[in-house]
Amino acid sequence: VGLLGFLNSGGLAEIAKQDLPAKNGIALIAPLQGDKNVVDAANVFPLRSGYADEVGALLKEAKTWGKDSLAIVNMSVAFGPPLAKLTSELSGSHGITIATQQVIDASPDKIDASVRAAVAAISQTRPKGIILLAAGKPATEFVKAVREAPGGTVQIYGLSVLLHDVLVSATGADKARGIVLSQAVPFPFVPSKPVITEYQSDMKKYAPGQALSFSSLEGYLGAKIAVEAVRRAGKTPTRANILQALSNLGEYNLGGLFVNYSASQRKGWGGVDLAIISASGDLRK
Repeated sequence: VGLLGFLNSGGLAEIAKQDLPAKNGIALIAPLQGDKNVVDAANVFPLRSGYADEVGALLKEAKTWGKDSLAIVNMSVAFGPPLAKLTSELSGSHGITIATQQVIDASPDKIDASVRAAVAAISQTRPKGIILLAAGKPATEFVKAVREAPGGTVQIYGLSVLLHDVLVSATGADKARGIVLSQAVPFPFVPSKPVITEYQSDMKKYAPGQALSFSSLEGYLGAKIAVEAVRRAGKTPTRANILQALSNLGEYNLGGLFVNYSASQRKGWGGVDLAIISASGDLRK
């Protein structure tokens, strides 16, 4: 009767391109995605902020710390090309120049060669920072390679889809250390809002062996939206009445965080947090 928490940039882009939620009359709730084409697609009810908000927050952070010359490194698919264009357009208003833009070809047989080319260009141009608009293997292979190259200690900024636990596992804490990641859900480790306290309590009760994480908090928040939609749909939930319940949800308080869904707009919580990977591989605010 509904879909919850889908992951995979390319797959979600294709779902939106084919307009599958609308064609099948089904809601897609809280996908792990900030691509405007996905979160604005019909029958998608987002939790995340858009990627444009994340990019703006990262550029502001870079400028604050004197990183006024950046390299853009983006993967060739999904959000990569449009966000590279947006980053380039926004950089001037933040007082940042773009030293080079490099594209990592996400085709499995071309990742290595394009990563080597990107690293070579960055070693030559010596930017003060890198904004990495990629996820999955294109991102982790780039991080490993650039850290081993001349000037490899350069500051890296990444999007929320560059999941920190995956990154640390793939590259090692020594290479991931110092990377700043934008986060499309609040910091899950400090009970700054009622829903974070609730999440921490439920994790301790129902998943005592699992570490707190941005990913599990995002799933938790999405589940709260889904449960409320089912509750409002009545005793016999269907695709149609779940959609109707979500479209009439209005401003809904998740516990200090709000989403707002109506027939004319579907807005996520709208915030961006930043965190840095520590020497031990943990995320710190």
